Amino acid sequence: MALVARAPVPIRRKLVVAFGAVVALLVTIAGIGTYALGQSNERTERIATLQRRVSVYRQLQSTTMFKLYVAATALTDTDPDALDAALRQLNDSYDFERLRFLARDEGSLVSEIQAAYDQFVNAMTAAIDLGREGALDEALAMQLQARPVAETLVRLTDQLVNKAESDSATLARENERASRSSRRLFIVFAAGGIGLALLLGFVISSSIIGPITQMNRRLGELAQGEFDQRLELANRDELGMLAVNLNAMSDELGRLYKDLGNWNRTLEARVAEQVRELEASRARVVAAADAARRRIERDLHDGAQQHLVALDVNLQLARALLAEDPGAAEKLLDELATNITDAIDELRNLAHGIYPPLLVDSGLSEALRAAAAGSASRVRVDTSGIGRFGTDVEAAVYFCCLEALQNAAKHAPGANVTVTVREEAGGLRFEIADDGPGFDPDAVRHGHGFTNMSDRLGAVGGQVHWESAPGRGTRIVGTLPLAPVSDGPRAGTDGDGRG
Repeated sequence: MALVARAPVPIRRKLVVAFGAVVALLVTIAGIGTYALGQSNERTERIATLQRRVSVYRQLQSTTMFKLYVAATALTDTDPDALDAALRQLNDSYDFERLRFLARDEGSLVSEIQAAYDQFVNAMTAAIDLGREGALDEALAMQLQARPVAETLVRLTDQLVNKAESDSATLARENERASRSSRRLFIVFAAGGIGLALLLGFVISSSIIGPITQMNRRLGELAQGEFDQRLELANRDELGMLAVNLNAMSDELGRLYKDLGNWNRTLEARVAEQVRELEASRARVVAAADAARRRIERDLHDGAQQHLVALDVNLQLARALLAEDPGAAEKLLDELATNITDAIDELRNLAHGIYPPLLVDSGLSEALRAAAAGSASRVRVDTSGIGRFGTDVEAAVYFCCLEALQNAAKHAPGANVTVTVREEAGGLRFEIADDGPGFDPDAVRHGHGFTNMSDRLGAVGGQVHWESAPGRGTRIVGTLPLAPVSDGPRAGTDGDGRG
């Protein structure tokens, strides 16, 4: 099996060779059977020929015995008619030409029989002629002289018959032995042919079924994620090439599985890091919201509440003075009008710090231009081509830009600042760049400004990064996704385009 598997021959050719060997063996068996049958037929014909010879020889023997009987009894009756009948029977010669044709192998013996037969017939003819002439004593003497010839004739015919019967029996025994040998030879070759056919079938099938079974088992191992094993086959045919390809596929799948595992671990680490960042961001957002509420509470308590309390006290005082001193009451009411204006301004400033009214009313472009106008730096705003977005998107971009402008005014005083906002690739991208002194990002820790911007954009699925180098200014770039646009208003907005 190993030799068949290692043969660098295609499977089809191996099968053709195996079938050819079986066919050749069948042809050989058929040839042997045909030869044995021909030999048997030849021996049968020879036996039939010998049997015909035996029949003819026995007829000759019978004729000879009859003529001897006629010769022996011819002189017992001196009647002329009886003697003539005996003479005719003796002269009724046997067909020795036919006998010589059948007994070509015993030609000399037949010649001796014919010579003895002629001598006997001549002697008995002479004896019968003497008996017809009345010389009975001389005839009997002549008959007595012919007896040795008769005995010789009987001996020769018996020898001819015995030899033919012996040859026939010998040939029959040879034919039986040859038939048994032919049967044994045929059985041996037939059994050998069957055994060879079974052996070839077993070898060929084992060289095919065995590797297929191993490959099927290996595929099952691959399905279970076992990529380290290799399939070793001795085949150098199509199955061997298939095993090589299967090993290559296993190696490639193992490499991909390993890479996938590494990527999975990397993604898990990134997700875990993002979860931690998200948790920290949420904590910072909650803390910032708490701080903002405390600041609003403090501003309301220290600012607007104090103004309102003072207004209440002054209104009560004005009521009391209105009857006693109308002039003083009028003067106090004028002061109260000024205080009311201050309280309104205080509330407006407080509300502007929470959410700019201009952002709600006019959108991102106008709110950024208003913020740029109030900045200590020289700011140019480019928001061409953008419209209205959701409240969360506009607020995130606005406050990030505002944070960046404050940082530029603080760390790059007198620098030129450019604010650019563009809608591109299904998202919103903004950039704040200045031509200030810049800094080394690796040598500076991220402060509260960067953290606030990251938290704001992270809350809406965006991200921000800084680009800077000493002497080359600073650039802050932020991106955030936009919800798909339907037939109605932009997703994430109210019906009027505002959050």
